[in-house]
Amino acid sequence: MERTLILIGEMGGAGGVVFGLFFYLFKSTFKQMIEPLSKSIDCLSFNVDAQTSVIKEQKQKL
Repeated sequence: MERTLILIGEMGGAGGVVFGLFFYLFKSTFKQMIEPLSKSIDCLSFNVDAQTSVIKEQKQKL
């Protein structure tokens, strides 16, 4: 039982090191990928808000 727990702990530690190294090395790449997506979402939100306000104005005119 003790050996199993040690093995699980070692595997968890190794996995943590691998993921930590991966995210450390590719942090800037993820940031470059997410930044344009964030700008697109902001632009889309602005367009939806503008269309909603135009629809409300048209509804009031009717």
